[in-house]
Amino acid sequence: TLGRVAVVPGSGSDFITDARAAGADALVTGDLGHHAARKALDGGLSLVDPGHAATERPGLAVLRAWVAELAEEPVDLSDLDPDPWS
Repeated sequence: TLGRVAVVPGSGSDFITDARAAGADALVTGDLGHHAARKALDGGLSLVDPGHAATERPGLAVLRAWVAELAEEPVDLSDLDPDPWS
């Protein structure tokens, strides 16, 4: 069973040790390479890697809303970081 899940948008392999230290049972992040994944799994941390872009999109939507609110007009950031897999 999972008690705590760490989530790191984008490439989060540098946070494997931090996730375990925080008591996470699993880490959801993108761009996990073989050696980083092995390190996590050997340390008892389960992994989910939905991809770099997919883990950043929800945060970008929130950022766009905040910027639009501050600018008091619609803001389009969609062309700043296109998904390379589309």
